[in-house]
Amino acid sequence: MTQVVCVCVCVCVCVCVCVCVCVNTTLNPLWNQWEIQCLVLASFSLQVFLLFFPGVRKRHSSRVLSLLLWIAYLLADYVATFTLGRLALHLNDPRHQLLLFWTPFLLLHLGGQETLAAVATEDSLLWKRHLLSLVSQFMLSVYIVTKSWHFVSTKQLMLPMVLMFISGTIKYTERTWALMTAGSSMTPESNSISDYVLNVESSVLDEAKSYFERLHDLLSSDSQDKIDYEGLVEVAGKGIRICLDFLTDMTPSLKWNKGDTIDRAIRKLRGLRKPELRHQIAYKLAEIQLSLVYDFMYTKYGVLQYHLNLVYSGIERLITFGATSVALVLFRKADLDGQFADDLRADVMVSYVLLVGAVALDLTSIFMVISSYWPYLPGRSLFGNDGFPGKSAMFNLTKLVHPLGQELWSGQMAQYNLIGECIQEKKANLFVWALRKVGLVSEVKHIQVSPDLKEFVFRKLLDVGATKKVTEYWGRDFSTFHGQWALWALEATAEGRSIDQSILNLEGGTVAGVVLMWHMITEMCFYTTADEDSSSSMHRDISRELSEYVMYLVGKCSVKNASSGHFEFGKVRRDVRKALTQQRFSGGHLEQSKVILYGYEGHGFFTSRASATAKELLKITRPAELWELIATVWTEMLCYLAQNCESEFHIKSLSTGGEFVTHVRVLSIILGIPFIREARQAQVCSNGQGVGIVYISPHGVVFEPSCRLEYFCTNNQAEYEALLFGLEMLLAIGAKHIEAFGDSLLVVQQISKVFQCFDESLNVYLDKCLDIISTLDYFSIAHISRHDNWRANELAQQASGYHVHHGMFHISEKPMSSLANIGEAEPEPTVSATNEIFNAGENQDWRKPIIDYLCDPSKRVDRTVRRMAFKYTMRDDGLYRRTVYDVLLKCLEEDQARVDMGEVHEDKVAQLLSILCPSQGQPESSNKILIKLIKKKIEDNPRRWHELFSETLWAHRISRHGATKVTPYELVYGQEAVLQVEVNLNALRIAKQNDLSAVDFYNLMMDNIDEVADKPLAALNAIEREMI
Repeated sequence: MTQVVCVCVCVCVCVCVCVCVCVNTTLNPLWNQWEIQCLVLASFSLQVFLLFFPGVRKRHSSRVLSLLLWIAYLLADYVATFTLGRLALHLNDPRHQLLLFWTPFLLLHLGGQETLAAVATEDSLLWKRHLLSLVSQFMLSVYIVTKSWHFVSTKQLMLPMVLMFISGTIKYTERTWALMTAGSSMTPESNSISDYVLNVESSVLDEAKSYFERLHDLLSSDSQDKIDYEGLVEVAGKGIRICLDFLTDMTPSLKWNKGDTIDRAIRKLRGLRKPELRHQIAYKLAEIQLSLVYDFMYTKYGVLQYHLNLVYSGIERLITFGATSVALVLFRKADLDGQFADDLRADVMVSYVLLVGAVALDLTSIFMVISSYWPYLPGRSLFGNDGFPGKSAMFNLTKLVHPLGQELWSGQMAQYNLIGECIQEKKANLFVWALRKVGLVSEVKHIQVSPDLKEFVFRKLLDVGATKKVTEYWGRDFSTFHGQWALWALEATAEGRSIDQSILNLEGGTVAGVVLMWHMITEMCFYTTADEDSSSSMHRDISRELSEYVMYLVGKCSVKNASSGHFEFGKVRRDVRKALTQQRFSGGHLEQSKVILYGYEGHGFFTSRASATAKELLKITRPAELWELIATVWTEMLCYLAQNCESEFHIKSLSTGGEFVTHVRVLSIILGIPFIREARQAQVCSNGQGVGIVYISPHGVVFEPSCRLEYFCTNNQAEYEALLFGLEMLLAIGAKHIEAFGDSLLVVQQISKVFQCFDESLNVYLDKCLDIISTLDYFSIAHISRHDNWRANELAQQASGYHVHHGMFHISEKPMSSLANIGEAEPEPTVSATNEIFNAGENQDWRKPIIDYLCDPSKRVDRTVRRMAFKYTMRDDGLYRRTVYDVLLKCLEEDQARVDMGEVHEDKVAQLLSILCPSQGQPESSNKILIKLIKKKIEDNPRRWHELFSETLWAHRISRHGATKVTPYELVYGQEAVLQVEVNLNALRIAKQNDLSAVDFYNLMMDNIDEVADKPLAALNAIEREMI
């Protein structure tokens, strides 16, 4: 077979050589005569193609178009450069004197078109190479003109040629500058990364404040029933710098210190009269911002408009257009005067094509710039932020070219199904298998992003990522995946709380492993549940689409997928194939899912865990709740990938139709997520907050009271005040059966005794509420979304003065927790039991209430004392406090504590200091090594400095250094660090530890601690033996 292939290749090569020899003998004279004309016209044709087609790739993800643009982009430079070289060989040809006039046109073609400066980000990073080409090609053009000018008989070509040289040099310089600017936007400009970050922080925060203020003004306008297209463009212009910096990872998450501008803008967005306008405005704003980022990264006019205002960039375009137009007029005048009578008419016609074509291309470029978004952005005009005269009238042209309903990207997202791929491979024959291997048949398909999916993702991002409901989420690190949104969704329903919530704890797992597991869970549930209503069907389709899209990002695009992730993908693919091979099935997807779910447990880690999780989730009887939970999981994964995938992926996707994950990234910027605000639980309102309550009687009678709290309180205290206010009023009218609903997950879960409350100020409210609830015959409380609780929120806003439309409200000057029962004239303040314990008199020991309760648990004491007693234990010699590490700390009385602390700070510390060995510069030496290592890592990848810094420190801590042969981690904790990959692969020491009992494991850990001290001694002995 190999010999036959070699013979066929040799025959083909011989045939091609013979054909080339024949063509060369016949066409060689003709080609030598018209070579330059053909090359010049080919260069011009490539420029026409590069003017009209690059903008199409923003809205289409076509591989054919991308390939054609890439070929045309490279050929345009090669053909122009080659033609200049060929012109140098025809300097003295008297038949083609006009060839000299074409030299500046080739320089003009090398400058490219307004709509395309770079095909890929690599072109921008190689801007120095283009700068060298600019200098070399300009010098070559000057050499050609000066060398052959004395052979030209028509001296009237001098001025047109000089004008074209000016135009071509400006165009080529623009292109090089655009590439340099785009390349520098992805790398720090300062030698000191810390200085760069500090400079970026101050400037970005100022621009962000202006951006969110403009967004708030737009949402506060009277036209809230429709989208203000022109206003959105202005807001996008305010935020282009922020969007660009965050997309290119040049700006980490910043601490917000500019007031409540972001929160006010988000409240306005949530408060729109038409709910469907919320996600429409957000997604359209994201589209416009990404379109501007594409223009900046890949086009010349985007860079010009970003750095120059409308007038200055217009002057530059008028110079090039004017020079080309004047050159055309002068050439026409010389032609009419008979100056080209001795030249070939074909050369004259080619010159007209080049001149008229240059003028037409300039006019088309000017029209494209005027009809784009750039001239209408604030700050890009010489007339200030209000724009220029007639801006609104000219914006109609932009509306005509870019209608509001037209998407500025492909609107598609890829789909990749691992189980489906395994099924197709099993069914495929040899021919289809060969087509898959060469890439002609792909398992990846594309679908349109549905409006329901857009609305769901935005609503979750708005409700979960930018509201007060997730106060603890702001304290978490966005660089690691936590999987908390699903837990919050489960805890909001009674049926969800009944299942084992530990199966949803995804924190600490690798991204690839979590995605694989939930992809299999989604497939299992998809083919083992039926639709009951439109809501469950919608969430079911959303879950499947997001599952396959995230699988495409992680599996095919390698987003957050390291080598261990590819290994995990291979393991799961092998497990699925084995399951499909060993079991009989009829060919349908339902049968395959059931095989994996029920017939193949325990053979693969991810397969078995996915099976167990799917079975637990199927205990949820309502399909709508089940699929909303699964869709929530995938939404958090998508938001996590949007925040943490490489900047190159976001930027490159803009040139291939765009990715939905990039739009989610920009949505997070619009909602202010990258700006770290103060923890929401600590937010207070010193001027008073509002409380709104909606009462609905069993007969449907609605009563809507509201109250203003004119005292200092946190948001969580205000939520408790609202609950107490409602319970006290219902208790006053004799209500005994109460069903309550609230949008504060913290308060609802604490009342339901799902969450523990460690805040003493909230414990007072909690105790008061539980005391009232204990007097009722029936009480239940459930969590609802803020969207469903809109009426109560509106009443609260009216009472607080944020929105005052009509109506009256009660004013409370004292906290409800300090009020006695309704009807008493002199309320008695409630004092926290903790204060009573720790503020006792000098003659009373603060330990006595706790000791009494521990000695006699049946004794009736305050609830706070019982709660605190869990942290203490009694021994023979007194009371001890138990720490989280089960270390017992003896509780001393006040006099004994003073004596012991005095001894520690006087005698013991001096004795300890006297035995410390001198460091002899060891810390300084260690710091130098560590700093050198950090610099080396960051210099290679400066854009990822905030990620590499922690990785470098961690690598240093778990590596053996110097003669001790012990890691710093082991010196501190007494144990070697366990890596996540060891857990995933079930390494040998992990497998051994899993089989140990608790006592054996404890003994093993203690033995390891004892060995830590022996390791440096053993290393020292080895060194001494080598020296001997």
